[in-house]
Amino acid sequence: FEFHRNSASAMFGWINDCTEQLVITKFGIEKWHEIKEKAGCSVKDHGFVRHQYYPDSSTVNLVVAASDVLGIPVSGVLEAFGQFFMEFVRKNGYENLLRCQGSTLRLWLSNLNALHDHLQSSLPAGFVAPVFWCEDCDSVQGSILLHYFSKRGSLLCPLVVGVVKEVARFHFDFEIEMELLATQGEEESEFTTWRISTNDPKEQWRLTTKEGVDENMSEKIVSDEHEESPEQTTTPMTCPFTGMTFTTVGNGDLDKGIEDPESYKSIQGEGISWQKMQSVFPFHILVDSDFKIHQVGKRLPNLLHCKTKKLVGRKIGEVLDITRPVLGSEWNWPALHKLADQIFFIKPKQLTDTPKTRTTFVEEIKFKGSMLHISDDSIMFILSPDAKNVSELNSMGLTMSDLSLHSFQRDAIFLGEHISSEVKSAHELDRLSKRLKNEKDLSNTLLYNMLPRSVADELRSGLTVDPTHYDKVTLFFSDVVGFTSICDAIEPWEVIDMLNQLYSVMDYLAMRFNLYKVETIGDAYMCCSGLPIPDDMHAENIANFALAVSECVRHVKSPADGKPIRLRIGIHTGHCMAGVVGTLTPHYCLFGDMINTTARHESTGEAGKIQSSSILYGRLMHFSAHQTQQYKFTPRGLVPMKGKGELFTYWLDEGTDGNKEVNPVAIRKLYDEVGEVLGKKKWKKRRYFRRGSALGGASVAGSDALTMFDSRSQKSTSNKDAESVTDDVDDQDHDISSEVESNYSNVEEREKSLQELDDMINGDNDLSSPEESPEDAALGSADKLQCTIDSWKNVCWDVDLTREDLVENIHKLMMAILSKCFGDGIDYDPDIDFLDKQLYGFVHRISTLYRDENRFHNWRHACHVALGATFLIEKAQEVGEEDPWIQFIVAFSALIHDVKHFGVNNSQLQLEQHAVWQIYDNGSCQERYSMHCGLSIFIEEFPELSREFLQGCPMFLRLVSSAVLATDISSSEVQRKVKEKFEAVMADESDSSKSKCERTEAALEHILLLADVGHCSQKYDTFLRWNRAFYEECFVNYLNERGIDPRNGWYEGQIRFLEKYVMPLATRCESLMHLSCPLTTGVQSILGRWRLEGAEWTEQMIEELWRKKDSTEIICSDG
Repeated sequence: FEFHRNSASAMFGWINDCTEQLVITKFGIEKWHEIKEKAGCSVKDHGFVRHQYYPDSSTVNLVVAASDVLGIPVSGVLEAFGQFFMEFVRKNGYENLLRCQGSTLRLWLSNLNALHDHLQSSLPAGFVAPVFWCEDCDSVQGSILLHYFSKRGSLLCPLVVGVVKEVARFHFDFEIEMELLATQGEEESEFTTWRISTNDPKEQWRLTTKEGVDENMSEKIVSDEHEESPEQTTTPMTCPFTGMTFTTVGNGDLDKGIEDPESYKSIQGEGISWQKMQSVFPFHILVDSDFKIHQVGKRLPNLLHCKTKKLVGRKIGEVLDITRPVLGSEWNWPALHKLADQIFFIKPKQLTDTPKTRTTFVEEIKFKGSMLHISDDSIMFILSPDAKNVSELNSMGLTMSDLSLHSFQRDAIFLGEHISSEVKSAHELDRLSKRLKNEKDLSNTLLYNMLPRSVADELRSGLTVDPTHYDKVTLFFSDVVGFTSICDAIEPWEVIDMLNQLYSVMDYLAMRFNLYKVETIGDAYMCCSGLPIPDDMHAENIANFALAVSECVRHVKSPADGKPIRLRIGIHTGHCMAGVVGTLTPHYCLFGDMINTTARHESTGEAGKIQSSSILYGRLMHFSAHQTQQYKFTPRGLVPMKGKGELFTYWLDEGTDGNKEVNPVAIRKLYDEVGEVLGKKKWKKRRYFRRGSALGGASVAGSDALTMFDSRSQKSTSNKDAESVTDDVDDQDHDISSEVESNYSNVEEREKSLQELDDMINGDNDLSSPEESPEDAALGSADKLQCTIDSWKNVCWDVDLTREDLVENIHKLMMAILSKCFGDGIDYDPDIDFLDKQLYGFVHRISTLYRDENRFHNWRHACHVALGATFLIEKAQEVGEEDPWIQFIVAFSALIHDVKHFGVNNSQLQLEQHAVWQIYDNGSCQERYSMHCGLSIFIEEFPELSREFLQGCPMFLRLVSSAVLATDISSSEVQRKVKEKFEAVMADESDSSKSKCERTEAALEHILLLADVGHCSQKYDTFLRWNRAFYEECFVNYLNERGIDPRNGWYEGQIRFLEKYVMPLATRCESLMHLSCPLTTGVQSILGRWRLEGAEWTEQMIEELWRKKDSTEIICSDG
C-alpha cells in the first residue's frame, strides 16, 4: 500500500483515490471539495488514475488539508486512512488474497513482504515496497514485535497502525493495542517498531496460534514452553550432504519414520553428494557463522562471470548485498535468524575481476530466495534469478535452459510474461477510462451549453422531447447598429474578433442574471428568462440584463473607426412554446407570437436604447414583487410594427436607486468588473486567409524560402506541395501538443495549454517592415557584439563577459536576425519595441535555467554554440537564397538545447532511475527535457512573442524540435539516424521525392551538431578550454559517484572522438557550404597538436585537479 518510485518522491494513484473515497464516504462530497481547494488539488472528482505517479507533496497536502478541515490530527487522519484502505482494497478484488495471507496475525504480517513482491509484478517498474517482519517479544509474554522499514522513514507510520488494527479486527476478530517502541530515524533507530498485544489478555495466544483450540489453550501453551518431555533425546547424525552434521530429535512414538540412527546410516551411502547438490540447487550459497562462503551452486559463478575458486573462501558481503528485507548492518547473524521465514532479495556487487564486457549483465542480475538453517553455525541461501518475465530474464543474460528443472520458476516466468502483458493492458485501460471520463465531462459541458440539461439528457437517452408551453417568459433581442457597414470596412477575421468580444460580454452578464441563451445569428443575440426553468422574477432579470448590456457594451470597439459599438435592444413578455427541432443538428427553439413581437420591438428601436412593450412595462411597474419602484421609463408612444399595427412602447432608461442590481452605482461596478474580465482574456486575432511565409508556402515575393538547400529555385509552390507542407505542420503540431499534454496532471490545464498552442499556430500578426534595414547581416555589425567573428576558428565571445553581458549580446544577435524576419517582404505592421522587450525577457529567462554548477553544460557554452551556429548558417546561406527564419531557428535551438541539463549523461540518469529518464524513457531524455522546458516557457510565458514566430514560420516548432533532439551525441542510434537522413536527402538534389523541408531539417541538425562541438575545429586554445571544462564536469560527477573515472583513457578518448565523430561531421557540413568555410582543416590541426601535446597536457590537468579534489574550487563554475 505504500509503493514509491526510486530516486523520486512519487506516490501511487491508489493512495489519492482511496483518500478521496474515504472523505466522500465518511464526510460527504462538500468536505472533499473543501479539502481539495485547501490542498491546491485541481484533479477532478474521481479523476485520480490508480496506476499513475503522483508527487508525495500532493498526498501530504491532501492529508494536512483534511486534518485542518475535519479538525482531526494528521496522525488520526492517516490511521483512519489505513483502516479504510483495507476496506477499499477488499472491495477492489483483493479480499481472497488478503484472507489467505496467514492463519494468525503474526503469520499474516510476516507474509506481507511476499504479498508485496507478488503485487509488484502487476505494478509499473521502479517501485519499492516497505519491509515488515515479526518476532516474539521477550519482555511481554505472548505479545509480538512488528518491525517496519520504509524509504520515507516514519512518514506513514500512523497509516500502518490503522492497517494492522483493521486486519486484526476484520480477519481475526479481536482488538489490539500497538505500543510504539522505536521510530525510524530517531535515536539511531533503523526501523520503526511496535509491540502488539490484544486488548483482552486472555486472547493474547490468538496472536500466534490458529483458532480452533480449546479456551484453556493459552495456559497450556505457556506451561508447554517451560516443560521438557522426559522422552526427548538428542542424537548427533551425519548429514548426507558431505562434511556437515545435524541433530535428529526423537520423541517416543512420533519417530516411527526413523526407528533409530542405524536405520538412517543404512542409506547414508545413497545420500546426495556435493556435486549432485550443486545441480539440484544451481544458485545456492552455503556460509558459516562468519559468513565465509564454503559452497556455491553450479551456475552461480557463470552468472556472476567469475570462477568458483574466486567465490569460495570469500566473505559473502564482498559478493552479495541484501536489498530486502532491510537489516541495517546487512550480514548480521542474529538478525538473519529472526528472518528465517522471510523471502530474501539479493543483488550481486561488482567484482573487481569481472570483465568490463560483462558489467552490464551483472548490474541487471538480482536474486530471490529463502534461507535454510543447516546447523548452529551454517546457513544455506537457496536462490534463483529474480525474473518475473522473459524480458527481465534476457536482461540478466539468461535463458530458460539456465533455470533449474526441479523448480517451478520456468512456469512462473511464462505466467509472468502473460501477466505482464495483461497488466500493461489493464494500466492502459485504467488511464484511458479516466481520460474517457474527462472527455465525457467536457462533451457534457459543451452539450449543456447548447441545450438545456433536461432536454440533452432525454435526447441522449433516445427519448423524444415533447414541446413544452411556458406561461411566463420574458425575451431579449438585440443587434449591432450599422453592422453591415462595419463588415464592409474590415476584414472577415476582424468581424469575428469583434463579435467574440461582444458575445463574451453578453454571455458573462447572462450567467450573472441567470438567463438562458437561446441563440445568436450574426450580430443578433437572443436570450430569455422563465424557461426552461420557470422563474417568477423573469421580467426583472431581463430588464436588469438589458440595462447592464447597454452600459458594458461600451468596452467593445468597432475595428472600423475604433469607437464603441451600439446596440438596438427590444424586450417583451408573454407565453410561448419551446421544443427541439431537427435531428442532424438539434436546436432548442422558441415558438409563438411573443417571439415575433419582441423582434419587432428590437427592429423598430433606436441605437443605444432599450425599447420595452407596454405589457412588460405594466408587469415591472404595477405587478412587480418589489415594494418600491425599480426602473425609470420614458413613454415613446405609438410605434408602427409590421404585422402588429401600432403598439404603444416605452424606453427603459435606468434602474432606480432602490434597485440593488442595476442602480447607477451598481452599473459602474459592473462595468469595471466586465472590463477586468475582458482584460484577463487573451484575444487572438485570426488569419483565415494566410499569406505566404517561410516554410509555409510561397513567399510574398514569390521566391522559394528553402533554396539555400535546393538548387531548383522554383518560383512557386504547387498545390500538392502546399498540401504536403500543411500536413507536415499538422503532424508537428500534433507531436508538440502531445508533448505539452504529458506535462499536465489534469484536464483543465491540458485543454488550456492545447488551446493556447492552437491559437498561437493559427494566430494573426499584422506586422510591417521594421525601421532597421533587412539587408544587414546578423553578424555583420561586430562592433555591436562583444565577440570575435572574423573566421570560424576565431568565433568566440569575450572571455570576461558576465552572465548578464551574455544575455545582452545574445539578445542583440537574435534581435538582428528577427528584424530581418519581419522585413519589407511581408504585409505586417509589427511593434518592434514590444518584440524587442519580449525577446530580451525570453533570453534572460532561459539563462536562469542553466545550472551554474555545470562546468560544461552551462549558459556560457550555450551562448558559444548559438554564436557558432549563427556563423555557420550564414556561411551556408551564402551559396543560396538567404532565409532569416532559418538563421533564427538555429540560434533559438542552440539557446535551449541544454536547458536544465544535469551535467551527467543519459545513461547515468537511467542507472539512477532518475525521474526525467522515467518520463522520457524512449531515449534522449535530457534533450527531450530541455526541448520541453524551453518550448513550454516560450509558449506559455511569452504567448505574444510565440504567436508572432508561429505565424511568421509555421514550421518553427518542428525544426526546433528536430534540431534539439539531434544533439544527443551520446546515442549512437540517434546519430546514425541523423547521418542517414542527411545522406538520403542531400545525395541527389534533383530528387523531387525529398521535400525542401526535409533538406532544411537535415541541414539544421548538422549545423547545430557541429556548433555543439565547435571547439573541436576552432583554435587550439579554445579546444583546450572547453576540453578541460568537460573533464572537470566528468571528474566532479565521478567524485560524487555519478559516473566513471575520466582519468582512464581521456587522452586516447579525445583522439577517437575527433577522428570518428567530429571529422565526418565536419566533412558533411562542408558540403552544405561548398568549401566557403573550411572545417575539416580545423579538426586536422587540433588532432595533430593533440597527438603531440595532449598526453602531457592531460597528465598535468589530472594531477592539478586531483590536488584540488577536496577543495570547493573544483566544483565552482563560472556559469
